[in-house]
Amino acid sequence: MLNFLKKYGVNEETIKDIENTYDENILYAINSNELEIVKIIDFMKEIGINVIDELLVYNINFFLHKYSEVINKFSKFNLEETKEKINNDYMYINEIMK
Repeated sequence: MLNFLKKYGVNEETIKDIENTYDENILYAINSNELEIVKIIDFMKEIGINVIDELLVYNINFFLHKYSEVINKFSKFNLEETKEKINNDYMYINEIMK
């Protein structure tokens, strides 16, 4: 169902974890927002976030935001410091998205 994520470096185990963690409504939302999710994943990789799989499994709501909203929120923070904080504690993403 979420096989499009493989093209963006998400491994099969993570995809299975997502499918086992979230209900059909969330899985449908993920599939329906593929383009936005892919843009967010690309942005995260660009700035050096290396906990994308963890975010996908434990904080999928982050990826259900609009790409433009994510960019707007991140623009208010120092990217280097923010990257380090997220890589050390992936739930820090919630501080950014407040």
